[in-house]
Amino acid sequence: GRMKRVFRLFRPAEVAEVQRDDIQDILAHLGYFGATEQVVDEIAGEVSSFSTFDFDEIVEVVERYAQRERAQLREAFAVHREEPSTGAGAELGTSEGASGTSRSSEADMQGHLSIGSLMEVLRELGVVPLRYVIEEVLAEAGLDNKEFLSYEDVQTFLAFYRITEGSTREVVRAAQRVFRRVVATTSPGSSPLGPCVSASGIQSLTLEMQASELPKALQQMVGPHMVENVAKLVEKIELLKEGS
Repeated sequence: GRMKRVFRLFRPAEVAEVQRDDIQDILAHLGYFGATEQVVDEIAGEVSSFSTFDFDEIVEVVERYAQRERAQLREAFAVHREEPSTGAGAELGTSEGASGTSRSSEADMQGHLSIGSLMEVLRELGVVPLRYVIEEVLAEAGLDNKEFLSYEDVQTFLAFYRITEGSTREVVRAAQRVFRRVVATTSPGSSPLGPCVSASGIQSLTLEMQASELPKALQQMVGPHMVENVAKLVEKIELLKEGS
């Protein structure tokens, strides 16, 4: 599964465990918000006092962090929500069947958020996206026609935000342009073998790039000032391929 792939990505070659210092990056790679060094150290310390973590321990850290993030979301929503008016919006709330949910916490998830309040909730989760990024993700999630968002709507928004990792369509298209440019340079005469279009209208290509060309492509996307970081990323990708 995805957890095992991410674990292998951060695990040094021929080693069974990952470094404690990598946990913050692992959480960020999995799409969790606000994984500060202090918070990660606190949660990791609850799981193990050692400097390295095996797969099961990383899974436990991730599960604990996910619980913390859900609690943060509920608290932030409760602070910034507006009470539903009589009739319209009164049905907003959580889905049935959530075991162990108290009446008070259920009440905290009633109501709705304006788009401005959504930005405040995101900031409390450690996310500071631009407004046009929020609007684009809302459109992707099918929520752009709503003036206010329920708690479930906010959960849907966050799920789509994790998928896009805060990237706009233009960022994706820029990546595709770099990809095509690199492929055309290394494989003259190549052409897409049947491009497909996603629901968002972004074309995806079936061509493949040589692994040796990845540093060049990434540097074109992020600029020469990121050469060192790109090299580290490529090294991790190669280690992941060796371990798979």
